[in-house]
Formats: sequence, structure tokens, C-alpha cells
Amino acid sequence: MSGDLNGDDAFDNVVTISRIADQRKGDAVCRAGTYLSLVGYGLAAHQPLKPGYYTLADSLDKVEFWELRQNDQRRDELVIGQVEKSEVAIFWKHSGVKHRRLWRFVEP
Repeated sequence: MSGDLNGDDAFDNVVTISRIADQRKGDAVCRAGTYLSLVGYGLAAHQPLKPGYYTLADSLDKVEFWELRQNDQRRDELVIGQVEKSEVAIFWKHSGVKHRRLWRFVEP
């Protein structure tokens, strides 16, 4: 999948990957054909998106779909989710990978 995730007017490529050692899923992002970032493996990926909710790493392990969408600032974001359950946006801000929970359905 290709889009401009960091706003530099150059295409960035995203592929889903799986770490051999523990089968942990993540995303490899090649920005402008030059810089490689692995999303879902660092310390920030293991912090809850909101207290009591999944972490980014958990969301990547349970992903059922992923797509590029434009946010309110007309910048591309990678959106991952589970159908009718949750969505998380992954984006670049100030030269770093950021993520935020867009929504999560909690059954009553």
C-alpha cells in the first residue's frame, strides 16, 4: 500500500510483517524509498491506547483490515481495525510514529 504518511509529498510504502521469533505482527513502513520504520514493536506499542483498552501491538495482532485515509488536515493515515469492533490510526508527526484510537465498540 502506498501513500504520503509523513507529509513530505513523497510516496511511502507499507507492508504487514510478522516477527519470526514470536509471530508478533507489525507494519514495515518505507518512507520516500529511504527510511524504514517498524511499527508495533517498540515500547510505545505496548502502552494502552486508553486505560483498560488494547495496546497498538494488541491491535496489530487482531487486525482484520487496514487502509489509508485522509485525516482532517488532509494528511494520509494508516487505519487498522477489526470489522465493527475498533479502529486505530497510525501517522507521522514531528518525525515520529504516533497512533490514536479512533473508536472501539464495547458490548453492553
